[in-house]
Amino acid sequence: MDSFGLIAELVFFGMGVYFLLLSFGKIVPKKQEDKERIEAFFEGKTWFLRILAIFLVLVMGLNLVVHLSQLFG
Repeated sequence: MDSFGLIAELVFFGMGVYFLLLSFGKIVPKKQEDKERIEAFFEGKTWFLRILAIFLVLVMGLNLVVHLSQLFG
C-alpha cells in the first residue's frame, strides 16, 4: 500500500510541474486548436493558476520527502 501512495504522490507532483510549465509557456502544444484552447483557458487568470500550480508542487514535494523518509528512515 505504501508503494501505491508513493506512485500517486509522484503522479500529482508531475501534474503540478506540467501545469506550472504550461502556465509559463515552456510547454507549447503542437496542434493549433489545442494551443488556442489552452490560451483561452489561461486568459485573465494566469497568476492565480500559477500560484495554484506552485502550491501543488510544494505540497506534493513535501509529501514525497516525508513519505520517502518514512520508508527509508
